[in-house]
Amino acid sequence: MMKRKCVRSFFVCLVVVSVAISFVPVTSSVAGDKTTEPVLWVTHVERKANGSNKTAAVVLNGAVTIHEIEILKWGIKFPYYQARSGVEIPQVEIDTTVDAGRDLISRIKEAIRTGKPDSRSGKLKIKYRIGEVRLTRGNSGRKANINVTFNGVLVITVGVMDGISKRTGRPYKFISWPSRNAGGDWIEQVTITNMQLKSAIDRALMREYDAARTEMKQEEQKILFEEDK
Repeated sequence: MMKRKCVRSFFVCLVVVSVAISFVPVTSSVAGDKTTEPVLWVTHVERKANGSNKTAAVVLNGAVTIHEIEILKWGIKFPYYQARSGVEIPQVEIDTTVDAGRDLISRIKEAIRTGKPDSRSGKLKIKYRIGEVRLTRGNSGRKANINVTFNGVLVITVGVMDGISKRTGRPYKFISWPSRNAGGDWIEQVTITNMQLKSAIDRALMREYDAARTEMKQEEQKILFEEDK
């Protein structure tokens, strides 16, 4: 089911869509209540140390890898984007308002502490939901931010890049999963390692982005038409 809402004063169009995918194999299904979502298991964990900086990477259900998890004295910190203003914008979050989210964060911490993955007792399945398309303003190539929720509890923020390359003059449009710029090199912070799953999610994200952009343009044209009356 899809709900769209356009705010005319800011020319912003938001799209909310509920989509779910199961893996393996990848099949469409209807998103259910969070309490019925399949469990996310830590299937691999790796710790790294660079001087006093300690990080970890975990793989969930053999399909979603979260890199550069900071290991701190008080716990762990997931990847984030630091804006020019200094504000830290989360790129990976876990919904700890539900039991499944609290259980997942506890198991991730334990896996990082011990260096051992979960001893799982269930099948590896992935479901995802596409959240609202939050269109941006300004001249940045990042034209939208969208949340993708896995198994009801893991929320990853992705971007839609859309524009004209200053270097080549050619148009581009693609889905940008969380990464950071390190001296011109982009380091991945989240990786969808199952290509079938990633392709399905990317296509769904692009469809909703295109729909939001089209609706926003239609609303702008409507406003201009009404002003010309």
